Amino acid sequence: MFKRAPLQTILALGLLPLAAPLAAQGWDNTDQEGAGGAGAYVCPLDDAETGNLFCFRLGCTDAEPLRFEIDIVGGDAPEVLGVSLSVDGRAAGRLGFTRDDAQDGIALTAPFDPSLHRGLVSRLREGISAEVSLEYPDGEQVIEMSLRGSSRALEAVLETCPMPEVPLNDPAAVVLDQITTECATLGGAVAVEPGFERREDLDGDGIEDVVIDYAAAVCSEMASLYCGSGGCTVGFFLARGDAYKRLFDGVVRNYTAMPGGRLALDLHGTACGLYGFEACRKVFDITGDNFTLLEELGGEAAEAAMAAEEGAADEPADESASDASGGDATSEPEPAPTTGSEWMGDGDAGGEPADLATDPIGAAPGENPDSGR
Repeated sequence: MFKRAPLQTILALGLLPLAAPLAAQGWDNTDQEGAGGAGAYVCPLDDAETGNLFCFRLGCTDAEPLRFEIDIVGGDAPEVLGVSLSVDGRAAGRLGFTRDDAQDGIALTAPFDPSLHRGLVSRLREGISAEVSLEYPDGEQVIEMSLRGSSRALEAVLETCPMPEVPLNDPAAVVLDQITTECATLGGAVAVEPGFERREDLDGDGIEDVVIDYAAAVCSEMASLYCGSGGCTVGFFLARGDAYKRLFDGVVRNYTAMPGGRLALDLHGTACGLYGFEACRKVFDITGDNFTLLEELGGEAAEAAMAAEEGAADEPADESASDASGGDATSEPEPAPTTGSEWMGDGDAGGEPADLATDPIGAAPGENPDSGR
């Protein structure tokens, strides 16, 4: 916490009326010349007379991935500091910072988790003002923070800094926490329905992966929070060692796990350059760490592929292929594709989903063609 003696720190003295003009300071981008990367920051407390400083930052360098930072001069902080943020009076997210003493003050850092924090950054870009609540052991300190210029400054960072890859031990819990936070900003609560988490071997390596149906976590204030005309948001997580790696989350109408480590996504027609009501299918190689587009089908060709899969799934196994008396036996038939059609939401015309071929990871969770969320 900022030092209480010699009574120089504005926040420690609780002189909140002075926070408003200081919070009017807008966001800007840091000069990263020679360091690489990018940074966006705002300093709601920058008192030239006392030398006290508080700055909030999101950025990266060539050596460090995207992360949140807090800089404090003229104050103190514990080794671990919880920080809650609200935007325009509504809860936006919570971060856990760790302390790293700097030459001229105190630096605290918190990792950026794409699964949790892209929504937070979106709200910081879209809002008018924010509050940063520092959860000190002896009490909470609240700092008002302007969001003027935040959209431009944060956009520059997101365009430059790669998203960190964060191993996930429990994808369902991470996604549910994200959905709960999104719903809470609308003043609602979440009810989880059957089918929210599905386990199946997507890439054919013999280990169960995880598929999350965002639409099965229903927000009381907006049941269609994660659905639109292009379908519903679905997250795919591949088992890698003791954790899971996020492969993709975005709006799809349906998906099919195919033999040979292929994943077919049925999308809004505009993803194939067609009308929204037309069929569009993209097939990806998801073996290893790949997410490579293998095939794109549109219109009648996509409909034919989908119909063929439905027919294969309904066709009974050929018992003549196995001869218990020792006759000619063929090899075991290739398994039919696994489809999520029995639980995935379907969409109608209109809207435009993210381009899965060029940037499958880029779409924010919950983004749909209608609302842009």
